[in-house]
Amino acid sequence: MDYDAYGDNVINNVIPYFEAINKYFNAQEIKYTVGVYASRACCNMVSDKKLAKYSYVRDMSYGSAGNMGVHMPKNWAFDQYNELIYIGIGIDKVSVSGRDEGVSQLEIIN
Repeated sequence: MDYDAYGDNVINNVIPYFEAINKYFNAQEIKYTVGVYASRACCNMVSDKKLAKYSYVRDMSYGSAGNMGVHMPKNWAFDQYNELIYIGIGIDKVSVSGRDEGVSQLEIIN
């Protein structure tokens, strides 16, 4: 969620979206892991409902209501906390927890 989703917005929109993703993945036997990219509050709410295995926290938005005074999700894998401009290109600085081990296998599905 690349916007300041929190409170009722997460309950009424984001949670149903992640429920639908999980339902579809389970029905299709899709082997991808579901993760969430959002503010701390949104990541916590989605993860507390077991709808995302990992959180990618968008912490760069310090004024975000979804980040202010909210603890890091227990399942955080990545924490995007700053942006550097290098030769005119924005490059994000990201902390890594080591929880997400990355890709271990790729399959081509026809």
